[in-house]
Amino acid sequence: MVNFSNVQELNTYLADKSYVTGFQASSADVEVHKSIGSAPDASKFPYASRWFNHIAAFSSAQVAKFPKGEVPAGSSSSSSSSEKKDEDFDLFGDEENDEEYEKQLVERAAAAV
Repeated sequence: MVNFSNVQELNTYLADKSYVTGFQASSADVEVHKSIGSAPDASKFPYASRWFNHIAAFSSAQVAKFPKGEVPAGSSSSSSSSEKKDEDFDLFGDEENDEEYEKQLVERAAAAV
């Protein structure tokens, strides 16, 4: 079952992706491609149009060799909550930890004297 309700939703989803799932074309791409039927208007839907033309360029022999893929639930907010959490993660620690660390250094220096 295709989970994109319209081409705009697919276009938004493909804004930062090359394929519907993963890093290579899959059966999910073929499923969505078939559901669209014709190339989206490139001026209105540039990402969906690029993707559509790319998938259309594969021969049927190549398509037959595509790995199985599942069509993700399409929505205009394609970022999952776990992706948002990853974006918010501060790899170097926050300022509170820096202050704590500096306080520990001062305490250690005082104890060493």
